[in-house]
Amino acid sequence: IEKCLGNLKKLEKLEIYNNKINSITVRTFEHNNKLKDLNLSHNNIKEFPYDSFSNLVELEKLYISGNKIESIETNLFRNNRKLTHLLLNKNKLKTIPQNVFDNLVDLEGLNLYKNQLTNVSVSVFKNNRKLYHLDLEDNNLSEENKKEIREVYGDLIINLRLNQIKRIS
Repeated sequence: IEKCLGNLKKLEKLEIYNNKINSITVRTFEHNNKLKDLNLSHNNIKEFPYDSFSNLVELEKLYISGNKIESIETNLFRNNRKLTHLLLNKNKLKTIPQNVFDNLVDLEGLNLYKNQLTNVSVSVFKNNRKLYHLDLEDNNLSEENKKEIREVYGDLIINLRLNQIKRIS
């Protein structure tokens, strides 16, 4: 992919979803710093090294759903301050690192549905003041965790369907 994208320095939108991409490195997008919209959904990506998106300082929308991602690096999005929409749904995430979204001050929508999350700390979203849509459907969140999220982020549109919730109080 690096060879194909290297000369596309003015590229703003890239859709390479529904392919068989196995890995992404910092070199994959090193010359595409104008990229605003990137769709890597439905590939075979298992991980993203911490610097995978470091050159994409203009990135606003990132779709990496439907892959095989089991974990994300704490600094993965450190240079993506303009990111407004992030889709991480339909992966195999079990945890969310504490500071992973800290630099995403413009984040408005975050889809984490259909992963394997058992607990999501409310402090993970402390810097995401513009966040209004958080989708946690079809995970393994407990009733206590769901209640905590609802209490702290009551103004958000939060989808918590299909979790391990037994009662609402």
